[in-house]
Amino acid sequence: GSFLIYAQDEFEEEYRYKILPRIKDSFNALLREGEQKGIVWSEVRFVKAQLGEPISEHGGDGFRVDSLKVTISHKESTYCILMEEALLLNGRWRGSRFIRFV
Repeated sequence: GSFLIYAQDEFEEEYRYKILPRIKDSFNALLREGEQKGIVWSEVRFVKAQLGEPISEHGGDGFRVDSLKVTISHKESTYCILMEEALLLNGRWRGSRFIRFV
């Protein structure tokens, strides 16, 4: 009961102040890399998203760690972006600092 609420609050704080800034840095680096590849982000079209095999799953808790592969297209090219260790917690996906083109 109360321990779970405490742990959840502690995780939220850790995520907000330690992990989220790293995610933003990684995402900004991905944006810059895309621009170097000639991608104009405002012109990108979403193609699909695929989940990989769960890395860790705790079904009853609504907790899952997985990889997420997003396919986009720009002009005549298709690009895949892999987010490793994406976190599903209480029905909401959380980003990971491990994001890159594949």
